[in-house]
Amino acid sequence: RNIYLVHADEEHNIILDDTFEAVRPDWLSQDMGCNLAETPDNTQYEP
Repeated sequence: RNIYLVHADEEHNIILDDTFEAVRPDWLSQDMGCNLAETPDNTQYEP
């Protein structure tokens, strides 16, 4: 689904500012992701 950036003016009219095309969630892909079933990470993130 596309994402739309809109705002309302002083008269409450909706103005379409920009449209962003839908992107494929590549962070869920096999190449970039992690396999928690293979190596479960039981540690907590600490900056």
